[in-house]
Amino acid sequence: MEYCSKCGAQIPEGSRFCPKCGKPVEYTERVYEPEVQESVRTAPRTPAGRQPTETAGGALAVGVLSLFFIFFFLPVGCILGIVALAMGSAASNRGASGAGAAMALGLVSIILGILLLVFAFFVLSSFYYLF
Repeated sequence: MEYCSKCGAQIPEGSRFCPKCGKPVEYTERVYEPEVQESVRTAPRTPAGRQPTETAGGALAVGVLSLFFIFFFLPVGCILGIVALAMGSAASNRGASGAGAAMALGLVSIILGILLLVFAFFVLSSFYYLF
């Protein structure tokens, strides 16, 4: 019995073509060796604009600055907290490391700013009633 050199199907005696793939039969002594395609190895693909080692360094810096400014100049600290939160969210969408910490710093800064504002309002209003 012969076997097709292309697909490996069994070829009946006297056939001139393979019944499965249609390749002409070559009557030589040949052992079936399936065709092997060489695989090309490529580097893992990453989404556009994303690098595997990307960090959220800028967002972290803005978050730290917002905590610093919240105690000295409240409006700037709150605005920087919002910016840190937005930058951390954008970095998180890109899969950058440290994005969660930047978002947490921004959120803490915003909450702390609101608490300080409420505290200052009550302290100042109590001084108003003293005089």
